Amino acid sequence: MNLTGQPDSDQDIMESIANDDELVFKKLFETYYEELIRFAIRHVRSPEVAEGIVQEVFLYLWEKRKDINLKSSLRSYLYAATRYQAIYFFREQNKTPKLNEISQGTEVSSDDDSHLLLEFLEVEKDLNKAVDALPPKCKEIYQLSREEGLSYKQIAEKLHISVKTVENQLIIALKRIRLALAKFLVVNPILIFLYFISNVF
Repeated sequence: MNLTGQPDSDQDIMESIANDDELVFKKLFETYYEELIRFAIRHVRSPEVAEGIVQEVFLYLWEKRKDINLKSSLRSYLYAATRYQAIYFFREQNKTPKLNEISQGTEVSSDDDSHLLLEFLEVEKDLNKAVDALPPKCKEIYQLSREEGLSYKQIAEKLHISVKTVENQLIIALKRIRLALAKFLVVNPILIFLYFISNVF
């Protein structure tokens, strides 16, 4: 992310936010807010719920700005936090999600929730590796579909390719991702459901 006149690297951005720089936080919010809502909508199917999820993610980021220690890119962190919130929405709709669990390394109060978080982060890490290992065009199509929420037709128009090519490339991407995550599905079948609602399978 490039914040004009502001820190360039993710670590610099988080350091500025940790030092109470509201301008940098506002720029970060403006940069990612809309795309994270589109991402969340793919999971919860409700614009209102998606907006609430993303607002909660940024609220937590600000409240815990001095404690968060990034172990991935800032973009990956925000997407993981949003995905995790969406999973909790489905898992416990009548219970407020424990967003404080999303900061990698933060202590949690529930053994069950802690175990789920650790599994989730491991799956997320392997998912990101699998996506990064895809052929360049295949990776681009997957990200446009799963992360930016574009339809097959929109992707085809954007990349000047046929809709059939988009479909074929997504089939390839999903097969490779399923193989990469197979070990988790054997150990904990509930992750099939969690990632089904996250549009991985």
